[in-house]
Amino acid sequence: TFTSNYPTISNILGTSFKLKIKSDETGVGYYVLLPDGSTAPTSTEVKAGTGSGGASAVTYGSKSLTASTEAVETIVDLTSETSYDIYVVMDDAKANLQSSPTKLDVRTPDITAPTISAVSLTSNSHINHTKVSYTLSEAASSGTITWTRTGGSADSNSPHAKALAGDELNTGAHTDITLTNNPTLVDGAIYTISFDAKDAAGNVATTISNTAITYDVSAPTISSTLPAASSYVNHAR
Repeated sequence: TFTSNYPTISNILGTSFKLKIKSDETGVGYYVLLPDGSTAPTSTEVKAGTGSGGASAVTYGSKSLTASTEAVETIVDLTSETSYDIYVVMDDAKANLQSSPTKLDVRTPDITAPTISAVSLTSNSHINHTKVSYTLSEAASSGTITWTRTGGSADSNSPHAKALAGDELNTGAHTDITLTNNPTLVDGAIYTISFDAKDAAGNVATTISNTAITYDVSAPTISSTLPAASSYVNHAR
């Protein structure tokens, strides 16, 4: 029989986990990994490497057991963010198979980082507003857009790191939006604008940065015009 608290699962990663088996006698441990919610197989089916009624398993295998010694099997090539059922059974040195398998539940975590794309502010451009556009591949738990002054007029408040809020964190396209936490930029300053995001599992997106973006809200002025008012000319210059 299995030792107390065995079998057990540890080291759950995005595409793998460790199955630990320990018995009070020498024998062989068998396991079968099935999609979550599958009908429970019999001990004989687990030993044969199938699900109930001969259903195909995600994976299966066996492990030699030495009495009172922990055996570890690494289950690999799984899909992240997926729930599975694993059934484990053993037979002893005399081929006495346990009457029913032990079921364990496992879920692999999210290991896919969000991606940021379709940002609106292009490098070496001039803008007269602080609206932004970007697309998130999945909902973010947090995100930041940062304006960092790199030239032009002085900006004593740079960098302006503004946290995304509310709907700004949702998956999909965000087009020409004014941020809830909108920055106050300096006319004539040149900025690098960086987009960052992190999902609920802590996966961090690759930062997207665009450089040499000039913030210009001053209208041009026209001066020293000729001809002067109320004057006479004999040309069209």
